Amino acid sequence: MFHNDLLIAFIVMGILFLRQIAILKRPDKINYAPLNVKNQSEMIIKQIVLSVKNMQELEKTTASFPKIFSQLNSVIQEIEAIKSDYITSYKELENLLKRLEKKLF
Repeated sequence: MFHNDLLIAFIVMGILFLRQIAILKRPDKINYAPLNVKNQSEMIIKQIVLSVKNMQELEKTTASFPKIFSQLNSVIQEIEAIKSDYITSYKELENLLKRLEKKLF
């Protein structure tokens, strides 16, 4: 909930900032017609709603990351154990082969 309030506050502050810059640069070009303000406000509200929805979807997506990473971690540990067993077995076979070669030759 705090994220949504913070996002709305930043958007409103940004709009006010851009409006002030526009007034300073060209005060004669500002359109104060109520209909235009209404359309702009509706557009801003729609953008805020879309941003909030996107943030919620992103939060849902990232919520599953820890579970995925823990599963990957267990798979990596199993792979490392298999690799370790393989290396140990390879060394034992190599030693056995050397002993057999010494006995045969």
